Amino acid sequence: MGMVLLQDVLPLQNNYMNVEIFLKSFLKRRKKILPKNFMKLNYEKKGILDSLELLDLISEIEKKFKISLTPKDFKNKKIFFFSGLIKIIKNKLKTVHKKRYN
Repeated sequence: MGMVLLQDVLPLQNNYMNVEIFLKSFLKRRKKILPKNFMKLNYEKKGILDSLELLDLISEIEKKFKISLTPKDFKNKKIFFFSGLIKIIKNKLKTVHKKRYN
């Protein structure tokens, strides 16, 4: 196993922290007023994001984090909760990181 360099780890850590910041920024730009427990809300059922906003969100996530959200990801009902979406993104980032540095 090769040596892990600090410059290789920092982008991964930054991406983990940036997921929550990115999501809050996305919602703020769309003038969404959210309750304190918004992370636990089903944004699909509560109508927080309409279908076009959801497509925009997916597109921005894929560009920002250089990952792909697949139809399989959307079979997981957790993706429709902000907390679940964040977890799925972070798991994909871990997978990409492992493939790149192993």
